[in-house]
Amino acid sequence: MRILGFDLARGVAILVMVIGHTLGIYAMPGVVFSPVGLVVVVVGVTLGAPVFTFLLGASLAFSKRTTLKTGVVRGVTLLLLAYLLNLLRGTLPALLMPRLFGMSLDSIAPHTPVSLFWTVDILHFAGLAVIVLTLIRLIVPKPTIWIMLAVAAAVSAPILWDRKSGWPPLDWLLTLVWGPAAFPLFSWVSYPLAGMAFGFWLVTGIDRNLLFRRAAGAGLMLLLLGTGIILTNPKFHFGDYFHTGPGGVVGMTGLVLTWVAVCHWLVQRVKANPVFKLLYFWSAQVTVMYCAHWIIIGWGVAIFGYHKQEWLATPLLMIAALALADQATRVWGRLTRVEPHPAV
Repeated sequence: MRILGFDLARGVAILVMVIGHTLGIYAMPGVVFSPVGLVVVVVGVTLGAPVFTFLLGASLAFSKRTTLKTGVVRGVTLLLLAYLLNLLRGTLPALLMPRLFGMSLDSIAPHTPVSLFWTVDILHFAGLAVIVLTLIRLIVPKPTIWIMLAVAAAVSAPILWDRKSGWPPLDWLLTLVWGPAAFPLFSWVSYPLAGMAFGFWLVTGIDRNLLFRRAAGAGLMLLLLGTGIILTNPKFHFGDYFHTGPGGVVGMTGLVLTWVAVCHWLVQRVKANPVFKLLYFWSAQVTVMYCAHWIIIGWGVAIFGYHKQEWLATPLLMIAALALADQATRVWGRLTRVEPHPAV
């Protein structure tokens, strides 16, 4: 079952993700914190990761053949891929740059080859979330319960953040579950739980257009409610993007619901065009695009430096990263003979 509105939303998320990551790695701080740079950052953090994670949950609801085994295998595969990506985009370039390009490791400080390998990113979260959501879906197949769990995760997350056991193997897992690394399961799991409920209602509902209209209305209300909660204590609820409090989660969930409804409206009213076709392709190959763009950006540091570029070069690097990631994804598809297909 293909939902073009989801494909469009995910394709846009890929676009803003690559642009944002290029800005964050190559641009000088003065560029990042300029008015235009801040707009890029805001668009990236709102229409990027929250949309990806929401649609991750929706894709699980659409899958009719998900079993505990397939869910666990997929989740573990994503976790292994996440560390392989860390090796290819971070550790190997950092180790080889001094020999191949004469660069000092001081140029990427405070990062080191070891710290780059253990970096936690959204792919790590996706792997763990797939396992957890598969279990939840099989044990409690009720979308209303999933919404309640999403709320519980958002509310309890601040209590759990950064807690450690003192035992390194367990602390590695706890880092993925509640930080201090990026994209901890608590509270980010709230988005795919909400997405899984929405996907369930989309599959079982009769009037798809009505559901999206209701999503837009509910999204706007949640956005207003979340904003009001954030204003009571901005630092707690939205001071740290990766550790957003309940108000931030509510507001961001509302924004995502509104955005996917807008995307559904757009694909119904705007004729098929090359831009949509490109975004649909990126959506269908989201994992490959994600890995390709990070490897390209990671090795590009040897040429363009870390936080060295001004506005003259940064937009060109954004375009180059997008074009190269797109072409790398197409080459990978031809080599593996895997046809593009939408996640949901």
